[in-house]
Amino acid sequence: MKKKYKIFFKSFPVMFSCFVSLIVWKYIELPYSYNNIEGIYSQNQYNYLNDFVRYFVFLLIPFLTFFLNKFFIYKYNI
Repeated sequence: MKKKYKIFFKSFPVMFSCFVSLIVWKYIELPYSYNNIEGIYSQNQYNYLNDFVRYFVFLLIPFLTFFLNKFFIYKYNI
């Protein structure tokens, strides 16, 4: 039983960071820049880099948390 709690508390920061990255997702919005190309993005004034930045941040936060967790809690060298 003690081992289950230990595993949970060591993996909790990664789970929490996934939750935080889901919350941050909707607040990432780059401003639209007009570039004389007609299409759905220009009609909705949506910047095409929003998706890339969102996915990058969504993956970066849990990965950083995971590696920091490994470094500080498990005492592994990166």
